[in-house]
This record gives sequence, structure tokens and C-alpha cells, in this order.
Amino acid sequence: MARWLRLTDHRDVGTATILLAVVAGLMGGVMSLILRLPALDLAPSWRQAALQHGPIVMFFSAIPALTGGFGNWFVPLLIGARNTALPRVAAVSFWLSVLGFLLTLAGLLDPRSVLLLPAALHLAGTAMVLCSANLVATVFNMRRPGMTIGAMPVFVWSQLLAGCLTIVAIPMLVAALTLAGAAPAQQAARFLFYPGFCIMILPGLGMVGQIVSTFCARPLVGGRSIVVAMAVLATTGFLAWAHQLLDEGAASDDSLFGVVSMLAVIVPTLFIATSWCVTLARAPSPARALLARTPGLFSLGFVAVLVVGGLASLIRLANDPATAPLHDAVSLGAVFALFAGFYYWIGRMTGKPYPELLGRLQFGLLLLGVAIMFSGAPSGGSIAAAGAALASLSILVFALVVAVTLSRRARVASHQWGPGAVTLEWTIA
Repeated sequence: MARWLRLTDHRDVGTATILLAVVAGLMGGVMSLILRLPALDLAPSWRQAALQHGPIVMFFSAIPALTGGFGNWFVPLLIGARNTALPRVAAVSFWLSVLGFLLTLAGLLDPRSVLLLPAALHLAGTAMVLCSANLVATVFNMRRPGMTIGAMPVFVWSQLLAGCLTIVAIPMLVAALTLAGAAPAQQAARFLFYPGFCIMILPGLGMVGQIVSTFCARPLVGGRSIVVAMAVLATTGFLAWAHQLLDEGAASDDSLFGVVSMLAVIVPTLFIATSWCVTLARAPSPARALLARTPGLFSLGFVAVLVVGGLASLIRLANDPATAPLHDAVSLGAVFALFAGFYYWIGRMTGKPYPELLGRLQFGLLLLGVAIMFSGAPSGGSIAAAGAALASLSILVFALVVAVTLSRRARVASHQWGPGAVTLEWTIA
């Protein structure tokens, strides 16, 4: 028990953060499902509370899992470090997230407590900044001898870029929320779209890129260009957000910058997805067979969501709701990337193999549910409710996967992902 209270090891911090993200994600998923069930006639106060599922998932599930969870777990391993640079800071970051989540629950149970949700978002933002500062310091100061910046795996690069963006953007977001005062959750969702897009999508891009490279047993095509594209994505996302803040409430009708910034976000993402597709096409057939495993399926789902969402945003770029397809692509892409990373690294994290059949079943249910929910059907209709039910069922299957994995006595085979598993987390015990 004392070990889990101190949390001085990066793996313990990562595991605890992933558990918190699972709880917050389940809560946000239930709230989203409630909104999509037409038979429920909620009181206005409870419906208003359920509308907060977006910020809850973003602040306490998606971003913490991608950075504080998988970032704390695998960035030190991938650069050959024994721990993060600031292990106590990592522990403080986690407990601030827990406190922020508890305040969020209290604010939802008592909608009259107008100060609880802003306080929770402040704590979550502080936790994100501390976590990112720790990871950035780890990358710059804890690399093993001989590992240069250019030799770092793509996942480490993605965490570095997302961390730098978090350190710059989140303090300004917290200040903006403090000045905004009213409706802090809605303000957070609106203000955080562009930086939140990058903070969520960058670790997902790095994670899926790592999986594609491992399964194809070859480096990614255009490896350096992918890093440059991620840097462009982070920079343009931040600049677009700054422009959005400066123009908030202005009478300007000029949308040229918005169009250019949207293109600057979409084009690098599509370039990276194209690089993955070329890498897959050039991989030998035995290596491509690994894509039929659960991490490969979720990675392909991530690519499909990004490509479809990016192309839909390009087509609708001239219309007012141009950001809607991109928003859906980011949210769903983060979910697929998280599950891809979980199934890819769960053997390394627990030493036990996951049930492959259940993993594929979860992927099928989630993909079908997502396709139905975002097929254009009305959000309160029975079709959308059926899709939400399938997606919810996939989460129950995921819980069963976790239970079965942890209960197994068998140990995972060494180099379970074949000859392409050459990064340090697989080669160093």
C-alpha cells in the first residue's frame, strides 16, 4: 500500500494514471450514453450535468492516459532511463488529477456549487503541466549514453512535442477560464479545441506509428518527415488557438486564417497517415499478418478515422460546421489509439498475454457502434442509441479482457511481436 501512495516509480505512476483514466472514461461514456437514449426524460439540471462529459473525458481520461499513463510508463524505457527525471513531481501530478476528478464528481452531484468545476479544471490543468514538464525534462536529461535526439523513437518525439505544447498552452487556458467565470466546462471545450486536438492526437500518432513500425519490421517511411509533420501540427495548432482567443467576441468576418489553420492541421495528419500506409505496403507478408492482431486492428481503425475525418473536414472546410468532422475524428482517434497502445503494451506491463478473441470482439463492437453513431442519424434517435449501446458493450468486453488478462498464470512470450520489436522496452528487462 505504501508503494502505491508514494508512487516513486514511473511504472506505478503510469499504471495508476491509466486506472484513473479508465474510471473517468467509463463515467464520461455513461454520461454520453444517457444523452443519446431517447427514452430517458432527464431533469434539466441532470441533463446539464451530463453535458459535461466532453471536458471530463478530455481532462481526466484521454489526455492523462496518453501522457501521464503511457507516457510515464514507456518514455523512460524507450530512452533507456531507470526513472523519470522528477519522480516526486510525477506523483504530485497524479494526486492532483485525483483531487480534480473528485471535485468534478462533487460539482456534478450539486450543480449549485459553481466553484467546484472551475477548481477541478485548474487542478487538472496544473497536473497536466507538471506531468509534461517531467516528461520533457526526462527526454532531455535522462537518455542513455549514445542516444541522440534524432535517434529517439517516434513515440518519444510525440510525447516531447505534446509536452511542450501543454506547458505553453494550458497555463493560458487556466487563466482564460479564470477570467471567463461562467460556464467553465463549455469554455474549456471551446478554448481547448486546437491545443487539445494536438495534445491528444500527437501521442496517438506516435503510439500508432510505433506499432506500425514494429509490426512491419522496418522503419517508418519518411521517419524524419513524420517528426517534422508532428512539429508543424503542434505549432499550427497553437497558432490557430491563439488566433481564436484573440478574435473571441470580435466583429471580424474574415475566415481566411481559420481556413489556412485548419488546412495546416489536417494536411500534416493526412501526410503521416499516408506514410503509415506506404510502410504497410512495403512490409513483407509475414510481418503484415500481425496487423490481424488486436493492436493492429485498432491501429488500422485509428488510421481510418483520421483519414475519413480529415477528408470530411477538407470537403466541408468552406461551411460553418467545418470543425465538426475533425472534432469527431480527434475524439474517436484518441479512443482507438488508446486501445491500440493498451493491447500492444499490456504484455510488457503485466507480463501476461491478453485474450486475442475478446480483443477482436471489442474492436468489432466499437467500430460498428462508432460507425452507427456517426452515420448522420439524429443523436436522440433509436439508431444512434443502438450505436451507443454497441459502443458501451465494447467497453464491457474491454473490462472482461482486463479481468481475464490479470487472472492468467501464463507468461507472455518474449518478443511477442516478432523481429520488429527492437525498441528498448522489449530488449531491456
